[in-house]
Amino acid sequence: MLKNDLYTISSFNHEENKILAEIKIDHTHRIFDGHFPGQPVLPGVCTVEILKELVSEAKGKIYKLKEAHNIKFLSLVDPSQTNKLLFKIDYIEEDGMLKINAAANLDNETTTFKVKGVLI
Repeated sequence: MLKNDLYTISSFNHEENKILAEIKIDHTHRIFDGHFPGQPVLPGVCTVEILKELVSEAKGKIYKLKEAHNIKFLSLVDPSQTNKLLFKIDYIEEDGMLKINAAANLDNETTTFKVKGVLI
């Protein structure tokens, strides 16, 4: 679990199959010592894990990524430059699964991550 270690939640709103959450990344976290020295970058796998944790927080259940139909990392997240991410997550619940369509933005204009997938 990365919450309260790599990141903290600054704001969180969950209404009618929509989650809007702003997180703050700890730019001093040890993960950035190796990824990459001198030019820290948030690993893509951490971005996906944060997404799962935010959905789990909203739904009160731990989810796993079953499928990622379309996943794109559009820009680097350098936490020493921008340590906030805004996640926008839409989902539909079907047969115990969540079909998600999500994005993470560095600011209101720069999308850094998009995914369509299924959580179980």
